[in-house]
Amino acid sequence: MESDRRSFYRWVDSTIAELSRQGYPGVPTRPDTVVTSSPGDLIPHQQHVVGSVVVNCNPFTLGHRSLIERASARCGTLVVFVLEADKSSFPAAVRLDLVRQGTADLPNVAVIPSGPYLISEATFPTYFLKEKSRATEVHARLDVQLFGTRIAPSLGITARFMGTEPYCPVTNLYNSLMKELLPP
Repeated sequence: MESDRRSFYRWVDSTIAELSRQGYPGVPTRPDTVVTSSPGDLIPHQQHVVGSVVVNCNPFTLGHRSLIERASARCGTLVVFVLEADKSSFPAAVRLDLVRQGTADLPNVAVIPSGPYLISEATFPTYFLKEKSRATEVHARLDVQLFGTRIAPSLGITARFMGTEPYCPVTNLYNSLMKELLPP
């Protein structure tokens, strides 16, 4: 996907640094051998659960708040990744700020930008078209596999939470692929 093999690890290191700056416990220090060959081989970095939610929040709603609140109750630390692409009605910086303000009372929640590896133009460009197609499925599968085999192990994430979008076939496809491809 890219010409510099170190780009992913620079992103991981900057994400870990941002989480540490926000004071969240359980954030791993990236070991050199963190990447596994299969999603079934994932091993947690610490005793407590580090969960994640990936959201667009265009805009941040009570449904998003409910998902994040329920997920945070099941984790020691919950990392909320807000999509960074400016392909929505609300700019990325505004969405990030809305999510941070809307979850400020949840002490174990870290809200950070998603970066280039989570539902981005590089990994899932058809997400922003909101039309289900064969390309959408291929991109969604790539995005979920990247999360399961590289992102989750690198950040010590052992649980991923998802909401429902009953009127969005792309989100429904993505959710079904997460159930199929990620470890239980």
